[in-house]
Amino acid sequence: MTIKKISLALFSTCLIFLNNCKRREPVPPDPCEGKNLPSANFILAEKLESEERYFETDKINYVRELQLRGPNGYDEYLWQVGTTPNWSTKQNAVVKFDKAEGMLKVRLIAKRRPMAECFAGDDGIDTIDKWIDVIENTNGNIWNSPLIGYWEGASTKTKDSIYTIWFASKDSLTGGGPWRHYLYNLINCTSDRRTFAGYIVWEGQAAYTDCVFNYVAYAFPNNKDSIVVEYTVEGPFPDFKKNSYIFIGKRK
Repeated sequence: MTIKKISLALFSTCLIFLNNCKRREPVPPDPCEGKNLPSANFILAEKLESEERYFETDKINYVRELQLRGPNGYDEYLWQVGTTPNWSTKQNAVVKFDKAEGMLKVRLIAKRRPMAECFAGDDGIDTIDKWIDVIENTNGNIWNSPLIGYWEGASTKTKDSIYTIWFASKDSLTGGGPWRHYLYNLINCTSDRRTFAGYIVWEGQAAYTDCVFNYVAYAFPNNKDSIVVEYTVEGPFPDFKKNSYIFIGKRK
């Protein structure tokens, strides 16, 4: 009886030990862990003339170059613009216009290695379509910016103040205008030509607005009633230190 009990105990111990060993066996790694499909998207953009900065757009003056910015993670790219089926095979391309084309479809066909082992049905080919409106945006002989108009918001320079800025075409301003209110100061600053067209008038902040050497103003395709203005001003004598600020506003 005692021998039977001892044998049974040893057998039970062995079973427990074997079960524990099974539990401790390493789990094979998941070959799909951490893998993701590339972002099947691209942007239609305008580029600042002197900087590698791109601003997404869905409307462009035909005198400007349209930048096609393709996604990363693909081996082959094929751009189709309007009725041209083989515009470019580079990841990023440029489109130049000689007239207002109206609405044009831009298609990107991007190819990569299929990942069907992790994503069922994936064939490695993504096709993305977007539209661009190529316009002649003029008022008589004056080139207009879509940013022209009144905007209300606040600046990081005066966080506790809400005020209005006004974008205006140079030729729409009278000779006796409120010069001291120009953010883009016509008297003390020279044109820098790297920004979008237009001048800015600041209402209520003239005393704090020094000479502005450059500004970048932009809205958004999905929110044309919002604006961001990045601008730099020069500080007082004797250091003349340049400081950068941001204005964020809504169309008034």
